[in-house]
Amino acid sequence: MVMNKIFAKITVVIFALAVILPVLCSCSFSAKRQVGRTAGRFATKVCYPTPDVLDFTYGLSRDYKNSFKDLFNDDNYTYEQELFIDAMISSLEYEIPSKSTTVDKDKAECTINFFVADLEKLKQRDYQEIQELTSAVENCDRKTITIDVELEKINKEWYVTNFDDPKFRELYSFFYDMPVIGRGTLIQTAEKLAKAIIEDDSDTVVYLIGPNITTEQSACIASLFDRDGNPSDEEKAFRDAVLGTMTYKIDEANLSIDGVSGYITIEISMADYETLAGKTFQSIQEITDAVNACGTKSYSYKCNFIRHTFDWDLLNVDSDEFAAIMNYKRFSISLEEPDGTYNSTTDETAEFLNNVSKEFGVKTLKPKAFRG
Repeated sequence: MVMNKIFAKITVVIFALAVILPVLCSCSFSAKRQVGRTAGRFATKVCYPTPDVLDFTYGLSRDYKNSFKDLFNDDNYTYEQELFIDAMISSLEYEIPSKSTTVDKDKAECTINFFVADLEKLKQRDYQEIQELTSAVENCDRKTITIDVELEKINKEWYVTNFDDPKFRELYSFFYDMPVIGRGTLIQTAEKLAKAIIEDDSDTVVYLIGPNITTEQSACIASLFDRDGNPSDEEKAFRDAVLGTMTYKIDEANLSIDGVSGYITIEISMADYETLAGKTFQSIQEITDAVNACGTKSYSYKCNFIRHTFDWDLLNVDSDEFAAIMNYKRFSISLEEPDGTYNSTTDETAEFLNNVSKEFGVKTLKPKAFRG
């Protein structure tokens, strides 16, 4: 009799489980399906981002929401940045692995794999213009960013509660971390400028300023390079000697590009000619030898540029740093005898006799010192 009662209870329990378990399983399956559907819609919005993606989230701070919305303010980006961002968005995709969703009452978690063009690989290359960069995005390997998305059921709807996870910032890093354009060209332009300085080539400097050169910049070049000057033989010899000691170095470590603006530092080394101030020389060769015997002095010049498509135009040719390099053009040098009398670089006696001969129509004989 007791066995019959026990058997009857077991039968009831089994029957109850048979009825309840499918209901429970059905509820669990339904919850997972709802979570999966929400996660899918959320991931789609993440891959085609607009501020609407915030409608699928809950619990974010006001500052975070505002900063996210700020990503989509076109006023924050240049035309080139917009093209790059569009290309990166086009590379975004997602995948939700099967059986990755778990539900515990009103809490859930869903793993989502996002795929995006690998920004770090893109930054390893040099691009001359924006079309080259956007083409590279299309052909770039994708990087996988796996995010465990947390959800919570609020008023019968599921919302993502960890949209402020740092991995989402990593996913959207292309909004504020665009690879630079024109790095190699900027270095080449700085090298052309440095060569022009040590070769006294003012025409190249004018060319590097670009077609929008101002009257002030043109006048500055004429002054610094003494384009309209008429140096004496000793001045020319001095300048040539200083130029012969000049070398340059491009400091690529001190290079920065921000959109279409950039700068790089060049270093020009030359004879420390200022140590010759106040000294007297008796011949051209003595000036040249003295310059070559000087120690070396270096000048640093931070070149500011602006880019127009492919070309970088020089901006700050009127800077004090540039003027300091060119100061050798204004250094006073002259030939003097030890007693202080001027020793001309031309034969003044022969020139005087020539003038006398022309003035009075007479033929003069050269003194013995001048006879060939």
